[in-house]
Amino acid sequence: MRTKGLPQLSVTVSLPPQHHTTELPQLSATVSLPLRGPPHPTNRKEMAAPEPNLPVLSSALQDASRELSLLTNLPGLEAANQIQGQLAGITNAIHDLQQNMTALNQNVTALQQDMTAGFQQVHTRLGGVENRLTNLETQAAAINWNTYATMMNKKVGDGNGNLLILHHHITNMPIANFPQNANDARQLDNVEINRLLRDLNAPTGGDLPTKITRFLLRIGYDTP
Repeated sequence: MRTKGLPQLSVTVSLPPQHHTTELPQLSATVSLPLRGPPHPTNRKEMAAPEPNLPVLSSALQDASRELSLLTNLPGLEAANQIQGQLAGITNAIHDLQQNMTALNQNVTALQQDMTAGFQQVHTRLGGVENRLTNLETQAAAINWNTYATMMNKKVGDGNGNLLILHHHITNMPIANFPQNANDARQLDNVEINRLLRDLNAPTGGDLPTKITRFLLRIGYDTP
């Protein structure tokens, strides 16, 4: 078969007989090959590179894929899958435990805060009780002193006799500007006598002479 545009190369191969006899003719064969011409210098390497056999490659890849899919049937891999599943279960259990611990820590923190608030309230109430007790002790001390001072003032015989100063009924402090004697008390005005009566926890009603008499009786002076 001739190729259009390409010259033909004919090669004759002659095979001589093994024995020179007239009975065996000489064998010859002629092979005709098309001449492609010399390759271009720049394409010599590209044309010389071998090409893959795609059908063979496709068949080999299919065989490899089939064999790889059978790896899961190996006993070692099945055991590995079981171990992996168990490890996943342990991991989940640890995660749940961590969440439970976090919730427990939050509950403990809330409980500690509640206990701190409760202790603070108890401390505050105890502080209030202590303050009340202190006030009661102070008032009791004022009552004791004023009782004693009143008894001593009863012994004063006249208006110029010195009076013992009574204490404030709450603070147990000596009452400021306390009159030195009964005659000084009789010279007090409404403002001063009202202040003295309030410090002694006595009523402030009535006119000035009535309030002065009430003051003198309250401090123990009952001499006319």
